[in-house]
Amino acid sequence: MVSVTLERVTKSYGDVVAVKDVSIKVERGELLVILGPSGCGKTTTLRIIAGLERPDSGRVFFDEVDVTEVPANKRGVAMVFQSYAIWPHMIVYDNIALPLRLKGLRDDEIKRRVREVAEMLKIEHLLSRYPHQLSGGERQRVAVARAIAFNPKVLLMDEPLSNLDALLRLHARAEIKKLQRKLNMTTIYVTHDQIEAMVLADRIAVMNRGVIQQIGSPDEVYNKPANIFVAEFIGTPPMNLFKAKVEDNALIAGDLKIQIPQHLSKALGNLWGKTVAVGIRPEHVHLGEKPIEPDLVQLKGVVELVENLGSEEIIHVRIGDILLKAKHSGKLSTKEGLVKININIRNLHIFDLEEGTRIT
Repeated sequence: MVSVTLERVTKSYGDVVAVKDVSIKVERGELLVILGPSGCGKTTTLRIIAGLERPDSGRVFFDEVDVTEVPANKRGVAMVFQSYAIWPHMIVYDNIALPLRLKGLRDDEIKRRVREVAEMLKIEHLLSRYPHQLSGGERQRVAVARAIAFNPKVLLMDEPLSNLDALLRLHARAEIKKLQRKLNMTTIYVTHDQIEAMVLADRIAVMNRGVIQQIGSPDEVYNKPANIFVAEFIGTPPMNLFKAKVEDNALIAGDLKIQIPQHLSKALGNLWGKTVAVGIRPEHVHLGEKPIEPDLVQLKGVVELVENLGSEEIIHVRIGDILLKAKHSGKLSTKEGLVKININIRNLHIFDLEEGTRIT
């Protein structure tokens, strides 16, 4: 188990910059999730850590040792791929054992390790089967077993659950979380699924267009997004965002007017007359009658659409030119027409419209 540090790592393919000036430190025993849309550079970053790609500039350290020039087979890392990459002509036992044989371990030690990880992942009854006789979830467990049997310094996982159906993914990610805690293994996990990231991560590194947008705990990236991209990418449904002008001590967007609360006055004091981006998460938009409170803004809107999710509904409400989504527990009594909307101004997020960065 080691810490992993990337110092100003950049990687290009021709004119395309896949990873740009990335600096991350993953602590010993930490599970860091690199989260971002397809093509953002997260897998390239993982491959650079593994030694499968060489950065154009920047350095990679395991603890204090510079491994930038160290080949992949000498870094002591194990990688679980999206495709699992298990050998179809070998039974499960041999799939797990082969890297250990290549490492030159004794047969009795190989047998002990294979049995140990198979029991840990509950696949001991599958050791004599071939991959074509396994389900997708079972193949995924074999791939993980092969990786951890190697006892790597760092475990790298590249979207290992993306080929599983929704229910199996729920079970698999819980198992990965428990396994990582049990092994206390430094783990770097890549995904485009923000729910997966929120559930698994000790910290999340949000990435877009090769650049790290924010690194923080799941609570930090959700409740204090560093910029508009993070605010929109994290959350289901994503944060409501709309443009508003700062004037008359209020945020004004057409028919919507929100008095600027005292805790925001200082931050917005030099923005009078300018337009900002205002964000509010759907769970902080409440429908129906509410007692009047100092921090509560009450508005009227028109219901345009109701998405029924069983235990809750996503209500699309229009206020003038602005469409807001609200999370509503249970069933909304009014499916169309006018509704009252309540927004707690302490839940507002304000972003600079030009730079996209968080103001408050």
